[in-house]
Amino acid sequence: MNPKSKNFLRKFFISLVILSLAFCVMVHAEVNNNDLKNFKAKLDSRVPKLLKKYDIGGTSIGLISGGKLTYVLNYGYSDKSENKPITNDTVFQVGSVSKSVAAVSVMHLVQEGKLDLDAPAERYLTRWHIPDSKYNKDDVTIRRLLSHTAGISIHGYGGTDPDKKLQSLEKSLSDGVKITAKPGSQYSYSGGGYTILQLIMEEVTKKPFYQYANEEILNPLGMKNSSYDAEYFPETMSKAYSFFGEKIPTYKYTEATAAGLKTTVSDFSKFMLACMDDGAGIISKENLDTMFTPVKSGYGFGFARETLSDGTTAIYHAGANRGWEAQFEMIPGKKDGIIIFTNSDNGIAIINDVLNQWKGYETGKTPSLFYIYKNIELVAFVALMAAIILSVILMIALYRSVRQGKRSFGKFKAKLMVRFGIGMVILIVWNAFFYFFRLALLESYVARMCTYTVFILVVTNLIYGLFPKNKAIM
Repeated sequence: MNPKSKNFLRKFFISLVILSLAFCVMVHAEVNNNDLKNFKAKLDSRVPKLLKKYDIGGTSIGLISGGKLTYVLNYGYSDKSENKPITNDTVFQVGSVSKSVAAVSVMHLVQEGKLDLDAPAERYLTRWHIPDSKYNKDDVTIRRLLSHTAGISIHGYGGTDPDKKLQSLEKSLSDGVKITAKPGSQYSYSGGGYTILQLIMEEVTKKPFYQYANEEILNPLGMKNSSYDAEYFPETMSKAYSFFGEKIPTYKYTEATAAGLKTTVSDFSKFMLACMDDGAGIISKENLDTMFTPVKSGYGFGFARETLSDGTTAIYHAGANRGWEAQFEMIPGKKDGIIIFTNSDNGIAIINDVLNQWKGYETGKTPSLFYIYKNIELVAFVALMAAIILSVILMIALYRSVRQGKRSFGKFKAKLMVRFGIGMVILIVWNAFFYFFRLALLESYVARMCTYTVFILVVTNLIYGLFPKNKAIM
């Protein structure tokens, strides 16, 4: 690389760093406004841009203020191919948000005296039993299952194709649900544990869980467009979209309590309002307070708790199924809340943005986490731009070297094959990490920027390897 190219690259990186710092300052200078109408107007302006930026089909956002659902804001499409807009009646899958309603369903039975929080789960099980292990299965109690402290395996579920028959609840539990840690010793999020609770409720009520939930929880609250029924696919159901923006199947779940609730923002607001109104007759205030009280790691019974920047207590839960992202948060002391449902694997990006903006509206101070997300996005973008510039410079240098006879196309020798193999392994592992196993903590926009960067660098390296230096002739 000649001195001029090196000097240009140095100046380019310095310019990017300066722009990055300036952007960070501008983001932190953002002023909060605690007027709800202004906050709505801000979302009306901001959210459509976010949908486009993150390639999200659509979202429905509910704003609860003073114990009332004040706004339901709908943006984007429930079916992009037919330009069908999101409406107040659009039904979403809400993933693990299902656990909050399921936990209330369990506590309803506790309140009726049909379940004992501290009784072993095995007391109620006849259709399936917790596998024997080195741990005492009698230590797996209802209380511990609700709070993810029972030591039960399986974090979450991938669902079943809508055209295929669902496996039985017993078969699902037999596929790996077991005790993997001493019950009561630690917090370990477990969809498997909540699936055990589903079976317990079916054993006690002698009904399918979705039927019991409809009769005792959903219908009494007026949630007429909501169901745990795996075969519930109303015409108002949104389509689901992948990380790459294409339509994917609306998967169904045997494990209803863990991931199977389908609902609308309007319906779910009724559940939240009941939780902020001493249970609204569904569950007692005492039991509700127990559910909101953290056991370990900030998690109670189906709800997590956090303290906002102004010292107020907020209760929340998030959820993610394939093609869906959802979260709700409420401040019982003010009877304020927010619901964000999306129909995309990329939905976490818009949830992070809108949720942190709402926290800023509620407290007068946008959480620092919001700025961290934005700065991470900027760093990822800068890295991509740098990779593109570096690749272009290297390709120009390679072209000149070939023209000057310093490099030429080489044969596929062992060294080149190793280089190619390493590059392919890097690409496969990277994509598996971000897209197949979904282990990344980064939102999808950042993941895509990082993926493009890695791809460009690997391909550039491979192309360079195809044109080795010519040996000097003595």
